[in-house]
Parts: sequence; structure tokens; C-alpha cells
Amino acid sequence: MSVNYHIHLLLGALACIGCGPSASRPDDPPEVESWLLGAFSSQKPPKFTMYHTIQRITFDADHTAFSQTLVVTGGSSDERLRTWEARTDEEVAVLFAEPMTGIKEFLVNPGEDCNTIEIQIVSQNGATSGGGRWYRGEVCVREQAPDAPGHYELAWCDEPPPPCDDL
Repeated sequence: MSVNYHIHLLLGALACIGCGPSASRPDDPPEVESWLLGAFSSQKPPKFTMYHTIQRITFDADHTAFSQTLVVTGGSSDERLRTWEARTDEEVAVLFAEPMTGIKEFLVNPGEDCNTIEIQIVSQNGATSGGGRWYRGEVCVREQAPDAPGHYELAWCDEPPPPCDDL
């Protein structure tokens, strides 16, 4: 083989550096780290609460977000399947297939540690308001507080989330 042939191959390889499947392109979607995936609850146990609802949202790798509003007193609940899309590595938008009154989307960002996320509500006109801090794990109602009628004990449904050092 001639030297020109090898130079041609080398120049072709050098020109293609960065064009393989692992290369980042401007039109590639952002990669969301594991901070998002899993279940989160609007309240953190252990505590007693007077709130009559617990909200949960579960983010899956297939870009679905299953939201639940559970009525503490045993009434009906609201469950909705939503989708999410990454806007940046540290911001996700939860999209609404059917519009909610006045709400366009939720913006989700990593929280102060590995077991929290921060949610903001975006209105139809683009204004944001706080949705607050959410906690990794599913929270359930265990029982009514014996000394405080109308107060309910919150606990982890299964196990509490692992410490951040264990992730």
C-alpha cells in the first residue's frame, strides 16, 4: 500500500474524531443524571400532619412521570400519566397532555442533596411560583394520631431513601 493511501486514511480518521455515537452534538438532548429517576413525595416523615393529601411523582427513564394525589382520609385520589423532557442537565419540564387550570408545566431541578428535588410551577403566562422541595421515596399514611384528632402519621411506605453517601 502506498504512503498516500495511509495518509488519506489518517486524514479521514482525524476529520471524523468526535463524530462517533458518544460525541456530543449541539442538537443532542441533555443527559439527566440519576438525580431525577425514582419516586418523590411532597412531604417527609416522620411527622404528623393535618394535610388531607399527599402528592407523589415518579420519574421513569422512558420520559414518563406518574403523578398521584392521595387523599389521606381515604377518599378518592387523582392519578395522571405525564411526560417529561430534559431542558438542560439540571432542569426537566413535566409536560401536561391535558391542560390544568392556569398551569403550563412544572420545572424540576436537583435539590440541595441527592434525595431532594425542587419543583416550580409555570403558569400559562410564563410566571413561576414555588412548588417546593420534594423528598425521594414514597410516603404513606400509617394511622390517625392518637392524641390529636384530624392529624395523621406519615411514614415511608417501604424503606427510607439511602443516604447520599451510599448512592
